[in-house]
Amino acid sequence: MTELFLKNLPGFAAALFLVSFIGTYLHARLRNTSAALEEAIVNGLSLSSAPTGIAFLICAFRPEYLPIIGDQTLSFIIGGAVILHISAKYGMPR
Repeated sequence: MTELFLKNLPGFAAALFLVSFIGTYLHARLRNTSAALEEAIVNGLSLSSAPTGIAFLICAFRPEYLPIIGDQTLSFIIGGAVILHISAKYGMPR
């Protein structure tokens, strides 16, 4: 089960992004929120990084799984984008 999850990590991340993006966007549009697209992108990126976080925690305790996940450059890019957005939005004085 763990190996199946790790081998399909990008697929899980993409699926969570799409589900979160579409759900958040539709919900925001129903509330007539002007920042619906931004909110949907941020929520999609945040949720799509969850499988990678879980995989990194698994590999921290079971290093033998590291070769299965391979190159995670895209995961680091997504994680970095999320952290930058959160830092810019909530870390800067208003």
